[in-house]
Amino acid sequence: MKGVAVGVQNNIPVNTRYDDMFTATAGLLDRLDVDRFLKRMGDFFMGESADAAPGSREGRTIGVIALFVPTLRGGGIERVAINLSTSWLNRGYRVVVFTDEKPTPGDYRPHEKLQRVVLPTDRRERWNAVRENLRAVSADICIFFDGWRRQTQYDFYSAKLTGCLTVQSVHNMFFYPAHELRPEEMEWLLDYGRFADALTCLSTDNLLWWRASGMSRSARLPNQITFDPAKVVRSDGTTKNVLYIARLTEIKGVRFLPEIIRKIAAQVPDFKLQILGQSSDGLQENWFRKEIARLGLEANVEMIAFTPNTHEFIARAAVLIMPSRVEGQPLVRLEAATQGVPNVVFSMPYLEPTGEENGCIQVGKEDVDGMAGAVVRLLSDHDYWQRMSDNAIRGIIPFSEENILAEWERLFQAILSNRVEEEFAPAKAVDAAFLEETMREVRIAFRQRQINGKSFFYRYLHPDGWLIATLLPKGTGRRKAAAYIGHWLQQKAWELKQYRNRK
Repeated sequence: MKGVAVGVQNNIPVNTRYDDMFTATAGLLDRLDVDRFLKRMGDFFMGESADAAPGSREGRTIGVIALFVPTLRGGGIERVAINLSTSWLNRGYRVVVFTDEKPTPGDYRPHEKLQRVVLPTDRRERWNAVRENLRAVSADICIFFDGWRRQTQYDFYSAKLTGCLTVQSVHNMFFYPAHELRPEEMEWLLDYGRFADALTCLSTDNLLWWRASGMSRSARLPNQITFDPAKVVRSDGTTKNVLYIARLTEIKGVRFLPEIIRKIAAQVPDFKLQILGQSSDGLQENWFRKEIARLGLEANVEMIAFTPNTHEFIARAAVLIMPSRVEGQPLVRLEAATQGVPNVVFSMPYLEPTGEENGCIQVGKEDVDGMAGAVVRLLSDHDYWQRMSDNAIRGIIPFSEENILAEWERLFQAILSNRVEEEFAPAKAVDAAFLEETMREVRIAFRQRQINGKSFFYRYLHPDGWLIATLLPKGTGRRKAAAYIGHWLQQKAWELKQYRNRK
């Protein structure tokens, strides 16, 4: 067998072939483009996989966990990383988080024992820094939280050549890159993820998709609930507050919000939609504000932006709505359920938990009337609200910290014994309903691409497009000036499109 471990250094097996390849690869960083460099790495590990002998990793244990996440603020994967690191630290593991940036005031609050390593931005320096720091902390396993970006691939291969066990943790649904019109990101993850010791996903449907794609070492491992149900204030459902906790973007359903609000207000005039979120560039948020003003619904909307104290708003809410086109396993749904707040979502059958038996009402995709009607019933029929609230709390029991951490430890043992494929085999069969669900996701993704493909902006003015990258290189003053003008034009185009939709 090639690459035999000949010793141990800082709890990490020493592999002379890996060491030689690491040194050689560092020299290639300056000479090869991204695709050629990553292909060279893939070819190497393909050869290693073909030569590797099956069996357990005798003598290895997992006590030091390294997490790779770009930042510790702003999004769902960052909160998952913080939650897991706190839980593991409380159970005696040592946890080190590798990030792209230094701590900021907007960071989620980490455990006092969480060690943080800020990686350099220079590609070659970072390549070496990953290895040096993993060895310094004696890391046993690396968990990567953002598999859709190029930099994760570099970090992954650097960690792999260091000798660490690796897990790619996917926190969105399988078709997410297609929905976001970036299918190449799926290819990236499939190219390097096949060499991970495990890939985790959030639901049984996602597990079937990943396994069908060739990722045989994939495992269903949902997110744990953030709040302890015994320590948070439960909603009593007596207010008329409805929550929307997400970015104001197209994929999160911002274009449906004004009409949903209008239809609810027609039957429950004193209801209020509290929005905890904003758009990254202001484009769709500006449109939303203007549309609310045009419809005379300002009294029914409260814009709060992001806040770390979501539990305080949930405690005073009656319903959480989620008109998204696609989701993974949103923490806000679990948090709302923990405090007894029912959810109303556009149909996403792969989500867990869903169904009225779990306090989550699914209506048809883009079914504005259905969502508004479900909210009105919850606001108007308190007995029904109470049943749904009780169901929501019961539905999140499988996602308790104790249960999810037990699943992680089961995964660790399966990795050490090379039994991930067997231990996490899906219990659900591929049936007609699942195939229908799969085709529906494909149709939605294709329709979105068709809509954007007709756009002059998407074809010629997209910031990542060839034309803009050639004429206006990143970092130049003319690119910044063009971005300002382009943003203004995009804003007007968005407003015109919504005006035409109304007509």
